[in-house]
Amino acid sequence: MRYRKTAAASAALAGALMLGGVVACGGDDDPASPQHQEQQQESPQRQEQQEETRTQTLRVGDSGKFRFTSAVSDEVADFKLTVHDVQYVKRLSEYTTDSERGTYVVVDVTLANVGATNGHFHDPFHWTGPDGQVLSTGVVHPEKESVSTSYLPGEYVRGAIVFDVPVRGGTLTMPGPDDGGSGVSDTTIVIELPDQ
Repeated sequence: MRYRKTAAASAALAGALMLGGVVACGGDDDPASPQHQEQQQESPQRQEQQEETRTQTLRVGDSGKFRFTSAVSDEVADFKLTVHDVQYVKRLSEYTTDSERGTYVVVDVTLANVGATNGHFHDPFHWTGPDGQVLSTGVVHPEKESVSTSYLPGEYVRGAIVFDVPVRGGTLTMPGPDDGGSGVSDTTIVIELPDQ
């Protein structure tokens, strides 16, 4: 289901973002300031820390934020992904056939646009099994929402990411810019899947 915030909540969010933007504009950009010089001295270490934070590993109950650039519309938006549950089933619904590979992994998630701009998300996840086997094409669940859609600021979808897999466990990965993928996300998101 798609949910929209009320106009009042959106206005409050926009006001908070503007205030945050004003507060965030400090004087550290002045090359003569001690803070700027200190940041410049620490820059290699800070760059290393930023590289490390480009990967977020999530388990059930965890959330991760990332900036996503749509290859469909070139919109750039800030998203938050929350993992609610992981289930393994032989059949997605009474109207579908059994899994061809062995089992479906159904990852129940909420994807929310937490930024101030419109955004379009298209699911780039791939499954990697415990033995290193990779599957890059997911399955549409007939009874759950797809998270691949357009989002207004504050809008979110509770849906599922589904793969037909030969074994339980492994990971779902949304590639980041350094993964050789399409580079549409600024962060690599890895969802660890339980093996039972």
